[in-house]
Amino acid sequence: VWRESETMSSELLATYAGLGTYDGENYYKGDECLACVKDLIRALKGDDDTCEIRRHLGKAGILQKDLLSILVNFSNDTVLRNNVIRLLVNLTLPAYLVFGKTYPRGKEKEAMRYFMEVNNYLRQYKEAFVAERVMKVLGSVLGEMCKKDWHSREDDDVVLVERILVLVRNILHVPPDPQEEKRTDDDVTIHDQMIWNLHANGIDDLLL
Repeated sequence: VWRESETMSSELLATYAGLGTYDGENYYKGDECLACVKDLIRALKGDDDTCEIRRHLGKAGILQKDLLSILVNFSNDTVLRNNVIRLLVNLTLPAYLVFGKTYPRGKEKEAMRYFMEVNNYLRQYKEAFVAERVMKVLGSVLGEMCKKDWHSREDDDVVLVERILVLVRNILHVPPDPQEEKRTDDDVTIHDQMIWNLHANGIDDLLL
């Protein structure tokens, strides 16, 4: 169980390192990449009510540095790809849900700080998802699943489609950065770019 302990940070660091490496041009997945992804899925399931592990993952930026790179570069590895999508769904869950469907009150300063920290990481995730290559992969997977005859679809196919739809919903649900709200009407926001990428990759048509 990963909890507030001296070993938790070192265990997480070891897991990050096992995902893969980026040499400035190419991303190389680690030999234990799939196992590390599954470890992170289990770790988040056992997170505490302060979302300590979730906050560690956000601070480390593994979604931006590793998970999206794995998704884009190794999408043909279906087992790895599907587990990465599963992990992405969890990491992008709205802060309201991961904090027990409650908003911290004014007197709960520590809880409010954690809540705002998670929201800040979600905004960073949303910005990372603007990358067209990410949406291209998700659109391709959705298109592939939708082309299958209904009777030939397996349960795992249905689950995968549901996860991608939830992932898109999670990203769209991320609240805007207060600084973005100060932009002029002519400025393109992260949310606008996200909507455009959904359209450019045909995901909006598949959603409809």
